[in-house]
Amino acid sequence: MVQNITLRENELFDEWRKRTPNLSEDGLIDSKSYVDSKVKILYLLKEVNSEEGFNLKDFVKQGGRTQTWGNIARWTCGILNHEKNFEWDEIEKIKNKDLRREWLKFIGVINIKKTPGGHTANSKALWKDASQGKDFLQRQFELYYENMETRPDIIIACGTETSNFFHEIVPFATDKYWLFTKRGVPFYEYEKNKYFVKYAHPEARVSDNLLFYGLVDAIRELKGSA
Repeated sequence: MVQNITLRENELFDEWRKRTPNLSEDGLIDSKSYVDSKVKILYLLKEVNSEEGFNLKDFVKQGGRTQTWGNIARWTCGILNHEKNFEWDEIEKIKNKDLRREWLKFIGVINIKKTPGGHTANSKALWKDASQGKDFLQRQFELYYENMETRPDIIIACGTETSNFFHEIVPFATDKYWLFTKRGVPFYEYEKNKYFVKYAHPEARVSDNLLFYGLVDAIRELKGSA
C-alpha cells in the first residue's frame, strides 16, 4: 500500500507538471509513517514561499523552515499525543531541526496553489491558479481520501481563506455543518470521529505557545481527551 500511494502521487504530479511546469510537489511526507500513525493528519496550506517550483516533501523531510514547520511539528506532536497535557518547555524545544524532522514525517500536506508564491499570498492569484488546477487538486485529495489506510482523521485548514478555497475546489463535504469547540475553534465532523478543523496559519502573528494550545486543546476536546 505504501509503495502504491507514493507511486500514484508521482504519477499524478508527472501528469500535472505537463500543464504546470513550475509545479511544487507536496503530499504525504513519509508514506509509511503517515499510514502507521495512530492519528492521520492532513494540513492544508495556501502555497510555497518560493520563486520557483520545488519538492516540498523533500524540503519538509529535512525539517523545513522554523517559521512555518516549527509550529506544525509542535501541533503534530501534540495531536499524536492528545491524551497528554504537555508543559510548554516540553514542546517549545521542537523548534530544533532534528526534532522537527522526527514529527513532520507523520503528516500529509496539500498546498491549494502549486505554483511559486511569496510570504504573503495574493488572493486573486491564489484563486486563479488553484482554480486552473482544481481537477488535479481534487484527484490529489481523493488519492488519500478514497482508501481507509490513508484517509485523514484530522484535516487542518491553516487559515479561513485556505478553508474557503479548498471547499470551493474540493467539495467533499457539501453538507458540512460548522460547529465550534468550547473555546471557539470551528470544525465539522465529516465522518464518524474524523474532523475538519479551521485554524490559524502557523506563521500567524500570535505567540507560539498560544498557537499550540489553541489547536491541541481543540483536538483534545474532539477526541475526548480534554
